[in-house]
Amino acid sequence: AMLDAFKDDHALFRAASKDWRHNTQVLRSGCAALDINLSGMVIRYANAGDCRALVCGCKKRKIQTRCPRPPPPEQERLKLEHPKEDLLIVSGRLFGKLISTRDDSNFRGFRTSRRFLPGFGDRYYKLPRGINNWQHKKHIDVLSSLDQDRGKVPLNAQYESYFYGYRTPPYIISTPDVGVMNLTPGGFVVCGSDGLFDLVSSNEVAGIVWQGIIDGVENLALTTVMETRKPGDDVTILVLQYS
Repeated sequence: AMLDAFKDDHALFRAASKDWRHNTQVLRSGCAALDINLSGMVIRYANAGDCRALVCGCKKRKIQTRCPRPPPPEQERLKLEHPKEDLLIVSGRLFGKLISTRDDSNFRGFRTSRRFLPGFGDRYYKLPRGINNWQHKKHIDVLSSLDQDRGKVPLNAQYESYFYGYRTPPYIISTPDVGVMNLTPGGFVVCGSDGLFDLVSSNEVAGIVWQGIIDGVENLALTTVMETRKPGDDVTILVLQYS
């Protein structure tokens, strides 16, 4: 059900709506989402994008940290699903534009829940192609009218540089990673978006939260981390403690 919800909520083609202009602007950017469902001592998760659910249990005063198993790296998926497209990944980016993988060297041995570009938004890389890209170009022409309203260089004027290798869409998928993990009494779950884990490792996050629980503080040091290291991204952090 969680898997279907992600795909249904991101259906590309819907019935005509009077809010189509607003909806189109919303889909202009990429987005990530993490959904968790707690039932007793079991957590079910669905993750699309650069988010992470960190499950931490305590045994003999030692923190045991688990993350969902990582999916295949995004570049690997793209190459498998779009073979014989030699110019697909340029300088680590999809068609040299969209970041298609992240450096997870700062995770210090912890497995990541997602290591690639967001599944929501970035609609330009999901539209149908048509013969000689005519259908894709038609969509881009319509969508580019919004860029003109905002004083930006319209995307159709940059078509060749953005979509020179556009042959077998969609290149981005909204299908999330899904799975189930068991919880341990006395532990906690940290849900964070990519900005948090760009700054600190899973080990550091677990240590900060655990020390805060021991000290009985209400305002955890994660706030200090965000203030001192200034992520260049929007960040959302949710901490759940269970008994």
